[in-house]
Amino acid sequence: MGLGDRYFELIDDIVKTTLKGKIRSKSQVYQMLVKGVQVGTGEIFERCLDQRFDMTQAEIDNPKSELKQAKAIRKLRALNTIRGEWEQWQEENRVSETITSAIKSITTAEPADRFTALLRVIDPNQQPPLTLQQLASLAKPLKQQAQQASESDTAKDLGQLAAGITAGLASWQRLEDYLVSWIYDQSRGSLGFEGTPEQRGPWGLWGKKVDSPLPQSLFQTLALNQSFHEWADTQPSLELEAWVELAVILQCLQRGLVNWFDKMVYDSKMGAKLSISTFI
Repeated sequence: MGLGDRYFELIDDIVKTTLKGKIRSKSQVYQMLVKGVQVGTGEIFERCLDQRFDMTQAEIDNPKSELKQAKAIRKLRALNTIRGEWEQWQEENRVSETITSAIKSITTAEPADRFTALLRVIDPNQQPPLTLQQLASLAKPLKQQAQQASESDTAKDLGQLAAGITAGLASWQRLEDYLVSWIYDQSRGSLGFEGTPEQRGPWGLWGKKVDSPLPQSLFQTLALNQSFHEWADTQPSLELEAWVELAVILQCLQRGLVNWFDKMVYDSKMGAKLSISTFI
């Protein structure tokens, strides 16, 4: 039996089982697909599924009887369930492949380049960029790789990368509610990034909401309109974890501000300009 015939049989079996009332949840359909469809043959399965859709739709549009039309409608619902679970499986596979590729690029990088490799992986300009959930998913395999590493330096680096990601996302959760609240704070006396040094933009507020010394120091420096380069030059030789946390925080802030500006409804052109400015 060819692969196409096997997939027709699989689809028909799921439909028949559904019509008999033996499918209790969508997860059953999902598991049947996982078990029945070979990795790398998704296009063949999709063609078979499309053909079954076309045949069933034709039965609905040109019914031989009301009874057969009613049955075809039920079959179409079952096929829609199959399609929905198939798309979910495809998305999960895509995410899994993305995470695997990201882990490989980080772990195979030279020791001095691991931080840079991580920055490339989490760059929001990547197409498509990692979601925050996917970013969180990076930490666990990195931690596992650290535990399995035979070299102590590698184990330390990977462990700190994982810890930095986790810490950065935790800090972002504390900052998220204050992402744009500073814009509407009338007590500042002026809006935006102007005002007294302590009130300038979001920096002072954000600095009070994070617990880690490095982002606190950076936000305070920006609030006082001091040089970023001078600040960077005066930083002590901190652990890699601290810099990873800061990188994650800044990228989360960037994403959050861009998303907020893009949703501004009162002036779409202005929203786009502000969004671009935030990226820059």
